Amino acid sequence: MRAAQAAPVMRLLGALACAVATASAPCALELRIDSTDVTSLFDATANATAVADDLADRAGGSLAQGAGCDDLACVRDRLRAAAISARDRCAASQNTATSRCRKLDKGAVCYVGLSEALRRRLASKLVGLVAPISTVVDVDVVVHVPQPALAVVFDESTTSASLKDAVQTFARSYALDAVETDAVEKEAEEALIATHVSWQLGSLESLLPAPRTLAPLWRLRPHTYIGVSNGTFVNVAEFWLRRDEFFIRELATRFGASKLSLVDVGAGTGTLTAIVAAVLDAPDIHLVDVDDGETNRGLGSTAAALFSRSFDAFSETHPVRTFDGRTLELEDDQYDVALLTYVLHHAAGDTISLLKEARRVARTYVVVLEDVIDSDDDARNAFAHDPRGTFRHRKEWDALFDLLGLDVVARGPCNAGGLAAFRHTMEFWVLAV
Repeated sequence: MRAAQAAPVMRLLGALACAVATASAPCALELRIDSTDVTSLFDATANATAVADDLADRAGGSLAQGAGCDDLACVRDRLRAAAISARDRCAASQNTATSRCRKLDKGAVCYVGLSEALRRRLASKLVGLVAPISTVVDVDVVVHVPQPALAVVFDESTTSASLKDAVQTFARSYALDAVETDAVEKEAEEALIATHVSWQLGSLESLLPAPRTLAPLWRLRPHTYIGVSNGTFVNVAEFWLRRDEFFIRELATRFGASKLSLVDVGAGTGTLTAIVAAVLDAPDIHLVDVDDGETNRGLGSTAAALFSRSFDAFSETHPVRTFDGRTLELEDDQYDVALLTYVLHHAAGDTISLLKEARRVARTYVVVLEDVIDSDDDARNAFAHDPRGTFRHRKEWDALFDLLGLDVVARGPCNAGGLAAFRHTMEFWVLAV
């Protein structure tokens, strides 16, 4: 390949501000050379020339053809130019970006800073930038020191098991001991969890910082109930905290730590169940959903895999059980709260019978979250979501609840609207039985 042809092949994918809004926060340099992704993490004051030279020394031979070069001097010059450009973009950005993830053609690369202790342990073994070394399909692990940070490259088919295999390959290549390997695996898993929300939103763009209006939720320390770190909780719960922010705030304010038992009808992956249960500090939880791949994506293998790698302990002790979509095999008044989140429109012709069942098994409250039809846009988006569903105006929901003898205790919008991923109107009702 001639040097003049190299630019489209070896291109700087961009500098990405990864963490806090300070001029020296880490940025990511991504280079794609003949479909090989090489990643470095550095800050705006980094010696970009040294980073590029280190990469050239370590991987120059394998990169020469992709760079359109005949010798290492050419490779080094191209890498220097790319690294300096990335550093300058990092400095100019003031690091206003919030995402730690960058979308690739077939997946994502996420950056997770290592703990100081792990950096010290790895620094003697890992020097400079190394190209991806994993032999596992769809998973690469690369590390850059002297300011080492973990970069994990994967796609939606990546599982916890394949990620573990990649880390083990990495560990063998660099003679990491068991403690170091476990630490790297934990950081890699955190990176995988961080994209949980992004995949569901169909994008790898980070949303805004955690809603300040959810102070009632944070006071309850929901992560301790679920058995994860606060960081993991925020990463996994972010989708629901955005979509249902107002509902979660109302629930935390009105019923926080009330120790009400809970049955979630149409639980899907069970992640929102975990959040609601944490708010209630529920001593008893039961999750059910239909086992139908066409109408219930929540129990699908992809969603199940995403959830299982997120709230492991909770999902293992609270599995989602199947039912026929009409009749709950539960006793009368068995749970304090019956929760139905965005499930009744899927129930369609079985909506009334399912609501009656929820009222039967609930001692105190039935909680409903639903897509409502307030506009033509609502209707288009709703039926694009489920062409066979039954969607109603909020007035029709009010009338239906009244006919079934359910009294409205609280109601309102689930979010403020305007969220890119949620282009329809969503409402919640807390109903007394």
